[in-house]
Amino acid sequence: MKDYEPDVCNCKKPEEGESPCGSGCINRSTYSECEPGSCVNGTKCSNMVIQRKQYAPGLERFMTAKKGWGVRARQSIAKSSFILEYTGEICSAAEFERRMLVRYKGDNHHYCLAMDNKIMIDAHRAGSGCRFVNHSCAPNCITQKWTVNGDIRVGLFAVEDIKPGDELRYYVPKIEKKKQQQKQVPELKLPAAK
Repeated sequence: MKDYEPDVCNCKKPEEGESPCGSGCINRSTYSECEPGSCVNGTKCSNMVIQRKQYAPGLERFMTAKKGWGVRARQSIAKSSFILEYTGEICSAAEFERRMLVRYKGDNHHYCLAMDNKIMIDAHRAGSGCRFVNHSCAPNCITQKWTVNGDIRVGLFAVEDIKPGDELRYYVPKIEKKKQQQKQVPELKLPAAK
């Protein structure tokens, strides 16, 4: 990002048993990860999960009965935990729409995520395993946009405790529906420091 200046973390060194850069961290509260060079806690900082790729262990891609591929947990995942990053090619919404009409015409499954109304993550041909996490009106995960070293990145976080064998599911609101018709997703507190 041009002219990006990282926010300096204002956290103190933690007391014994406390997590560095936990719930009181200004960066965490603004959905920004701390940066190694500007965080007082350096390598001990707990607010760098996306850049460190601290993905939930034991995830498994599987074929669902009706929705194509899905992802399930093989180990427990605690509420508020970072699970995966949604990655793929960044393109404009107009370019992605063109691809849907030409390149992906006839494909049954679509792997994309809108970052806003102008930018898309196209994970159709390449992307992380997060592209296989399915939509649900009963989600156990939520996507969140975080600033990581000046770039906007999308992480998947647990909104409830997830048991081994549970399919990961997140809610994708329909933009054309009126707000009162949309299912309300439970508000997620910021990821707890570990």
